[in-house]
Amino acid sequence: MNHILKHIAFIFILAFSIYANSQNQTIDFTLNSNSLIIDEEVVNIESSIVKEGKSLIWTQTLKEAKRSVNFIITDESENWDPDTSLGDITYIVVIDDIKGSMTISGEENETKAVLVLNVPEIGTETTLFTIQSISYQ
Repeated sequence: MNHILKHIAFIFILAFSIYANSQNQTIDFTLNSNSLIIDEEVVNIESSIVKEGKSLIWTQTLKEAKRSVNFIITDESENWDPDTSLGDITYIVVIDDIKGSMTISGEENETKAVLVLNVPEIGTETTLFTIQSISYQ
């Protein structure tokens, strides 16, 4: 009888750890955009946003030149369905002394991402990405 109780306890602990682990998993993805809107002006430049773990990497490509910026995610709120790409995700990000947020919204007809950065001595900068494709890692 004692042997059975130990097995039940082990199975309970294993099931709880699997459940707790699944609750802490985040969605990793790549978003692709071919234009940005900055200060109400459309800028035709290819961009990708890659979310891997606690990093958000924004890469811009213009002709042969690439430039990447790596943001560290300090907090996140995910209400996203990867099967349909519908919902909302908000990441609080930081790079050097610049803090901000990236919000991704998926609706039936449109997916967009908004990056808001609070740049010291400059103010708030907002960039809107219209997303053409999403892939999940």
